[in-house]
Amino acid sequence: MLRIFEPCYLCGKPCDPTRFRDHVPPKGVFPKGLRQDLITIPCCEKCNHANHKSDEFFRLFVSLGVHRSPTAQASWKQVVESTLAEKRLPREIARLTSKMTPFQLPDGQLAYKSYQKTRPINLQLIRITKGILRREYPDLNYFGYEWFARHFDQLKMHATIQHLVSLAKFEFVERGEGSWRCFHGMAVDKPDMGMWVHIFHDSQAFIVMHQIRDPKHRRKTSIEWFHSLL
Repeated sequence: MLRIFEPCYLCGKPCDPTRFRDHVPPKGVFPKGLRQDLITIPCCEKCNHANHKSDEFFRLFVSLGVHRSPTAQASWKQVVESTLAEKRLPREIARLTSKMTPFQLPDGQLAYKSYQKTRPINLQLIRITKGILRREYPDLNYFGYEWFARHFDQLKMHATIQHLVSLAKFEFVERGEGSWRCFHGMAVDKPDMGMWVHIFHDSQAFIVMHQIRDPKHRRKTSIEWFHSLL
């Protein structure tokens, strides 16, 4: 029987799409009862197995937002508590809890901020964006792109997202009854430039941007363009 190979969405190497597929976003982000119709992308065995630990920390992080939605609470109870009970990710959890500082919300409730290294989270967001980019634009070669990611202020995220969405026409994709939502759009005159807003459990939001890496003719970068919009 003829086997058809497709490029891995992370490294570009040929892979058998019937053997390994990556969930984007990671399956653990979604509560167990809301994992129908999740998005999967062809992925090689090496890349598929390389991100398990990162996936677990990411789902922990996005479940800790201020004003957590019911899906975040369900994710915390069903998935994240197992991480704590089985004492997985001890170093990451210690770092997460050691840097928490209390602050008061406008409604008087007490909440906590945690200051984390952004690189591990950003790499996960870029990985998720590459997967959705492959799904939405399968003929686009993004391996030469440069990427930028940023975490929104949780107390201002809804106003920021409304402002961004009002500036241009965005496509929309959602899974898990609001566990994850994504607004995304590509620039008409610069097809390599795109903006992706990922919202998890209606309490954590991030923006990811990309453009072609061109060291000889540096254009205005996506991150500068983003700042000019706010």
